[in-house]
Amino acid sequence: MEPDPIYEGVVTFYNLAKHFGFIHSEGWEDIFFYLDPAQFKALSSPERIEVKNKFVRGDEICFNVRYSDKSKGPVAYNLHFIKNERSNRLKELIELHNELPGFIKKIDGNYYIKDKATYLFIPIHISKSEIALQETYENRLNKLVTYSVLKKYKNPEAWKATVTDRKFNEVYIKLKEYKDNRIVLPAKIIKMNRYGYYASLLNGTVNAFMLLNKKGSEPSSFSRGELIEVTIRSVHDSGVLIQLVEPQRNVLH
Repeated sequence: MEPDPIYEGVVTFYNLAKHFGFIHSEGWEDIFFYLDPAQFKALSSPERIEVKNKFVRGDEICFNVRYSDKSKGPVAYNLHFIKNERSNRLKELIELHNELPGFIKKIDGNYYIKDKATYLFIPIHISKSEIALQETYENRLNKLVTYSVLKKYKNPEAWKATVTDRKFNEVYIKLKEYKDNRIVLPAKIIKMNRYGYYASLLNGTVNAFMLLNKKGSEPSSFSRGELIEVTIRSVHDSGVLIQLVEPQRNVLH
């Protein structure tokens, strides 16, 4: 009996918690694989130098392929690590370009971008302020879009992608417009803590937070229910940050 042919490819996605992932290989697309945790220590490079307890995005590997009644396509097995250069390539592309092309994918109920150049998957961040999710994501599965990357963390594995033509609700659009144009808004103090003040904006439809300045100590300048004038400092999913307008003027009710 002839041995199973050996293929080479790159790990484009790997879910460490559930031990499954996908491989891109020439002539194939998104080959599924599953790793039995008990077999992790048996996985190593051909030279048996580095033991791989897990795979990461960008790993180039060699593997065999089989079919089963349960699978809807080819399944990779007997995976062996070769090298990883694509992660650095993707990082370089992200540093050089504000926008990149990629395909929208859906795995285990979550959306991802599959980068067109490296085939690597990046999880998509969907803002709480986004609308038309069906149109933006579900209706464009496997279709080419442009994306950018939120580099909030130093580790590229923690980076998230955002689709550049996503749509936002009216409140978010207003807040961004007020921020960009430095519009002065009335705000009502709701409560306070040692770090700053919580306030309501836009007739109570939006809650925001104002940090104390570096010279501040315990908040005592404003009381609950007091009206102040502010500008918007930043708008994020985690909340809206505002800053005090100096000097204070009378605020119209």
